[in-house]
Amino acid sequence: MEPDAVERSVKRARELFDSGYSCAESSLKVLAELYGLENDRIWTAASGLGGGVARHQSMCGALLGAALALGLREGLSGGGAKVVSGGVRPKVRRLLDGFRERFGAVDCRQLVPYDFNAPGGYEAFRNSDTMQQKCHHYVRYVVETLAKEHEHQARQR
Repeated sequence: MEPDAVERSVKRARELFDSGYSCAESSLKVLAELYGLENDRIWTAASGLGGGVARHQSMCGALLGAALALGLREGLSGGGAKVVSGGVRPKVRRLLDGFRERFGAVDCRQLVPYDFNAPGGYEAFRNSDTMQQKCHHYVRYVVETLAKEHEHQARQR
């Protein structure tokens, strides 16, 4: 992987997010491209995950999109009987732990200061600078972390 590949992945995720893709869709699409799992509709698997699963404010969509990408790349096969490449669960757990350490939480309800389910709550969030001030950092973190890991693994080969 060339030196600028990590930053290109981060930039691409930001462009997607800024153009209207959710945090989950942006993360999944960029990481799937990075992993060579390109499919022009792969991101749709994450369509219901933005805003912490259908704006329920559970786990951050950026993390969910990244977990999907990792699962597609090296998840369980054979009905769960065989773990490929050392297993996806430890990698997802490390990502979650690092995210929690960096941002203090993994759930949208703690990461953003808006209640998406209150009347006008999601609209207030969209009209604020929270996506720029917070959500971009969440997407960047997951994409950058996994792109760096991918780059490191490519050098080891």
